[in-house]
Amino acid sequence: QFQSSAVGADGPPQIQTKKVDPESIRSMSKKQIEKKLLKDIGKHVPIPASSLSKKDPLSTMMDSLTLSQFKGLLEHDYATTISDGYLFRPGTNTEKLVEV
Repeated sequence: QFQSSAVGADGPPQIQTKKVDPESIRSMSKKQIEKKLLKDIGKHVPIPASSLSKKDPLSTMMDSLTLSQFKGLLEHDYATTISDGYLFRPGTNTEKLVEV
């Protein structure tokens, strides 16, 4: 019987992700969180992070698919939960996310 070496008997290989310690995020200053958010947003949009403004609405920078992917990053890397409604609002920007 043929068995591919790429997929083991237990299924596809599992991707290991590092769990974020919520305390490490909460211990950061708002300025540090803002800088990290702008850097992460810069990875999802065709605009250099240095050109982004904390007042730019996310919904004007990202399409709905990108916003959904960014939501997953926020929940994983920032140890927070954000509703779709809040994230897709025209007024939601980096400045407001720092407060969450």
